[in-house]
Amino acid sequence: TSLFISFGVLIRIMRITVNADWLFITFSYFIFLIYFKDNYLKIDSTTKLLNRMAFDNKMKAVRYSTAIIVIDVNNFKLINDTFGHRKGDRTLRKIAEIIFSIYNKIGFCYRIGGDEFCVILKKDVLTRIDDSDNDDIDSMLNEYINKLNEEVLKLYKEGDEDKRQLFKYGVAQGYELYDYQYEFTLSTYIESSEEASNKVVTIYDVFERADQKMYEDKARK
Repeated sequence: TSLFISFGVLIRIMRITVNADWLFITFSYFIFLIYFKDNYLKIDSTTKLLNRMAFDNKMKAVRYSTAIIVIDVNNFKLINDTFGHRKGDRTLRKIAEIIFSIYNKIGFCYRIGGDEFCVILKKDVLTRIDDSDNDDIDSMLNEYINKLNEEVLKLYKEGDEDKRQLFKYGVAQGYELYDYQYEFTLSTYIESSEEASNKVVTIYDVFERADQKMYEDKARK
């Protein structure tokens, strides 16, 4: 876009007889509108995180080893029923801000529906997943999970009574690791065998496992 605008301005400054300056500027504006629309449609209107459509597209596009963290607001229905949907939305926005501030540098943050959020780690955050690395990976992810819990707990301790009530239930979290090379190898070389069908762990399986761990965490709180 900048390149087309620059050409248009340059033509105008040089007073070249070719009347193409406005054509360049109009075309660059058209490209910008397409880019803006494409990105705007990926944003959740309430939390300003990436939305479910962006999440589904990312899940289809992941071609690297990563981890998925699923996050859910505890007793959110009770928050809505007690304080109303406007304050419920404010709660979602505030928690979304915390999720983004903690996970943004290492992952893509999504609101995937209702009071449920998800983080998919960016490429190269986990360069390799094998037995020797798992302890370090678990430590790193648990550090982020604990940090999110601490920040939500701060909101519970601070502010007026309404604010404390809104955040007293906290969030539940669960994660699972995805080894792209493992899935790719098995699905490529032994795709037709029964062994492969039992062992191949797709990214969708990983998401379901992370989701299940989140519910286990919720049950403990």
